[in-house]
Order: sequence, then C-alpha cells, then structure tokens
Amino acid sequence: MLVDLSKTDEVSGPQESVRSITDSRPRHSQLWWSLFCVAIYGVAVTAIWPVVELATDDDFAYAKMALTFARTGHFVFNGWETAMVGWQVAWGALFIHLFGYSFLTLRLSVVILGALFTLLFHRVLLRTGVTGGAAVFGTLTVVLSPLFLPMAASYMTDVPSLLCILLSLYGCQRALRARSDRAALAWLCGSAALNVLDGTVRQIAWLGALVIVPSGFWVLRNRRGFKAIGIVTWILSLLSIALLTIWFLHQPYVLPEHILRGPITFLVIRHLLRIFAYAPLEVLCFSLPVLVAWIFELRALGRRRKIQIITLCAVITPLLLVAAHYNKIQGRLPPWSANVVSRYGILWSIPLLGDRPDTLPISITSMVAIVLLASLTGFVIWLKKNASKDWFRRHVHEQPSRHDELSLYETAVLVLPFSLIYFTLLLPRAAYPSLFSDVFDRYYLPLIFVAVLLLLRLLREQQRKIPVSCYAMLLLFSFFSVAATHDLFIAYRAIASIRSELKASGVALSTVSGPWQEDGRNQIDAQGYLNDDRLENPPGAYQLSLNPPLDQCHYWFGPCCRHCIFATSLQSRGSNALSLRAIRM
Repeated sequence: MLVDLSKTDEVSGPQESVRSITDSRPRHSQLWWSLFCVAIYGVAVTAIWPVVELATDDDFAYAKMALTFARTGHFVFNGWETAMVGWQVAWGALFIHLFGYSFLTLRLSVVILGALFTLLFHRVLLRTGVTGGAAVFGTLTVVLSPLFLPMAASYMTDVPSLLCILLSLYGCQRALRARSDRAALAWLCGSAALNVLDGTVRQIAWLGALVIVPSGFWVLRNRRGFKAIGIVTWILSLLSIALLTIWFLHQPYVLPEHILRGPITFLVIRHLLRIFAYAPLEVLCFSLPVLVAWIFELRALGRRRKIQIITLCAVITPLLLVAAHYNKIQGRLPPWSANVVSRYGILWSIPLLGDRPDTLPISITSMVAIVLLASLTGFVIWLKKNASKDWFRRHVHEQPSRHDELSLYETAVLVLPFSLIYFTLLLPRAAYPSLFSDVFDRYYLPLIFVAVLLLLRLLREQQRKIPVSCYAMLLLFSFFSVAATHDLFIAYRAIASIRSELKASGVALSTVSGPWQEDGRNQIDAQGYLNDDRLENPPGAYQLSLNPPLDQCHYWFGPCCRHCIFATSLQSRGSNALSLRAIRM
C-alpha cells in the first residue's frame, strides 16, 4: 500500500529512537562518500588548471557586472544578458572584495558552487533510493561531464542555476519524509521562498518554485490543509517572480526573450522537429555512462532478429562511409547541439586561423552513436518486457525500504513535470535559432541530471550492480572532459601570453582583436554596452553600422560597434602582423 506520510509522527518513542539510530549510521557513512565525490571533482578542476586572465565564454559580460557591483553596489547590465544573473553578481562581488578582481577569483566562486552541487546531488541520489557505489557513480557521471566541468571552471550561470534547481528538489525530498506536517510545510514553503530568490541567477531556475515544489505539495495533497497552502505558496511565488521579471525587463541594456520572434513558417516547424528528434538523444548521449548498462539486454533478442540487425548494419555501413567522405553526416552524429562540446573539442571558438583538427573525428562520434542506439534499444526492450500495468501499479503503491528513501513513483512526480516544462520552454529558442540565441548543449544539463537519476533508479529495479562497461564509459567521458578543458585553458594562456607581448611592445590591448570575449569587453569599455539589434531599452540604443570594421575577418562585434578603433588603430601603428600573430596563437 502507499505510505501514509501523515502518520509518521505517531510512531512510539522507543521505536522512533531505534529507527533514528539505525538511519543515522548509514547517513553518516554516506557523508564520507559525498565528500569523496567533492574531492574527485576538486581533483578534476585542479587538473584542468583554469588559470588565465581571459574570459572563456559569456562570462566576460557577467564579470563586468560583478566588478561594477563591487564598486558601486548597483546592477548594471551591458547589452549581453538574457539571464538576470542576480545573486551571482553579489556572490562574485564578495569574492572580489576578499581576493581582488580577476577572472580566476570569479571562477573560484563558481567552482565552490560546483562543489556544493556535487555534495547535494549525491545526497539527492541517496534519498531517491540510489545507494552505495551507484550513488557515487551517478554523481561523478554528472559533475565530470564535458558539459558540467567547463561551466564549473567559468563564471557562467549554468552551474549556479543547476544548484538552485537541485536545492528545490532536495527540499521536496526532505518534505516528503518529514516526521511532522509542520516540518513538511517548512521544507516546502522554505524551498519555494529560497527558489524565488536564488532563481534570479537564471530565470529558468524558477521552475523550482513553480513546478518542483507544487509537485511536492501534490504528493502530500491528502494531508489536512496542504492543498490550500500549496495553492497560496504557488500564487505568492508567481507574483514575486512576475515583479522581479518586470523589474528586470525595465533595466537598460537587457535582452528580452520573446516566445514568438517571427511568423510560423515551414523552416520553424523543421527546427522544432529537429529538437524533438535530437534533444532526447543529446540528453541520453551525455547520460551514456549509465544508459550503457542496458546494452546487455540485446542478448535477449532472438537469432532471427540478430541476423536482421547484422544484415542492416552491413548494408548501411558502406553508405555511411561514402556520406562521411563527402561530409554529409557530421551534423547527424553526436553532439547534435554543438556549443560546449563539438567535433573540435570543448568551447572551440577560440581565435585560431586555419583548419582546426578534429578532436572528435567521425570515427569516434560514429562509435558513440552506435553504442548509444544499441543501449537505447536494449533499454526499450527491457522497458517493454517489464513495464506492464502491474509494474506501474506496484511502484505507485511501493513502500520504500528505508525511512528517508523515496519511492520511484514519488521521484517521478517530482522530476518528470519539471523536465517536460523545461523542455517546452526551450522550444522558442529552437524555433528561431541565431548565432547568439539557440538551444545550446549546456541547456540540457538539468535534463541530464534527471536522466541519470531516473536511469540509476530503474537500474535498481533490475537488482543489478553497475556493470564494468559503465565504469569504462565514465572513464572515457571524464578523460575527454578533463583533457579537452585543460587544452582549452592552455590555448587561452598562449593567447594571453601573446597579448602580454603586444602590450609590452607598446600596443594598447583595446586595439587588438581576439579572442571574441576580449572584443566584447573592449566594446563595453568603449561604448558602455554591446550594440545588439535585440536591444529594446533604452529606445534607439542599437545603431546599425553600414561599414563595420574587420568585416572581412567575420569579426563578431565589429558590425555592432559605433566607436570601434580596432582596424584604424592597428593600421596607424603598423601592428597588423602582431594582431594576426595574436589570433593565430
């Protein structure tokens, strides 16, 4: 039968004390494993060695906001932000006051938040019913991911917003296993209030208060007064979020995100079909260290079916080789939403001239695709074999084996509505993609941690340990993540070294193009904001430049800047060769 959580506070004193003693021992021992995961994460970040005085992504704009806040105490946007950034600005300003301004200081602030996420995610897995080595494995699958580590080693908002979502989930888990109604309400209402505040880092994190916490109230809806309190909490959260959003949209030089950015055409529908096809594959691809456990289900196929699959592969392989020779399948192989991870490695948009070597050539991405499809096929076979009506009914009425452990049904109620709404909110960006506004792979991080959580919980249903193949896949993913991110910072340190040589030669760095993050920072310093055609406030802020500097070099910020001095200054100083050398390095 379904556990009646409203009667948990009626347990007699001696029985309750015995239960608390037996529950505290495993929790205490698992804390060391949580700290172990944090230590592994710390070792990975140290191996990356993210020490360079250059921005590595959009954080050049966020760093400017943190510095301005540290000096003035005001939020000043600069024409690049679609995210509110919010408390992360104050968090970064605190580190600036403590250690001085540098990109390393601001990266350290996010590295610490990544450590908190690592610790908390392991605790969330334990309360989901994923225990022992499986919990450690799941935690490392997410935090050593080639999407998570590069973001944790930057001043981007992805990891802080992921932490906010996880805090809401953890609060709901604690509420569902609270020993009194008062404690349950404190966890739920407190989680909603905290999420209203911490969701200011990135608006999508507000789904914690708007979806995850209401899902927690739904599970406890049979308790007296919980329905009414849940509705009131949701309305107050919605009103608070609406007021914060109105404040944000009225700030100068912010970039609004519109749901419909143009007419609904065939091309828009095509873009939507693409994300419906590739988004689940992208999420499962980065969850492959767990998903590969189901590849062994293929052994259950009959001989006839195996022969058919082998024949199909034999026919398709030559066609794929021909298509690969003419570069016709690259966009149809993982990673499908190349931004952080692409065929060139991690964050490949560093200013390098000439042909870039393929860090992930077609041979590797093809193998990943084959393993992914085989594992997914095995998972479907297992699901078809086990997921009957009786199977679902049994898990709806499942009684957890441990006092603080959630059933599969309760876990699904907390994370599946969130995942569905989160994916829906990605559709407007997918429908109208552009250079600066698209569905990037790092946006799938919340869905990836949900996928890892659910896959590990389902693997427990098989009563199986993590197979060796999963650990091997995790090792490969982690090696790529650490090595490629390490190489990224080596490249940026080389660029920083050349920029230092230019400065020592008497060339002002504001006149040097490259990398693009520095170009953006130069424009903010020269003009006060980035001249983007999406700017609406203040009216007339965007000014079209008919003769953009360095246009022949595909200079990103040249067409947007009215006061650029890059090309003319370089020509007047005779520094073109030095500039090209800086870009080439």
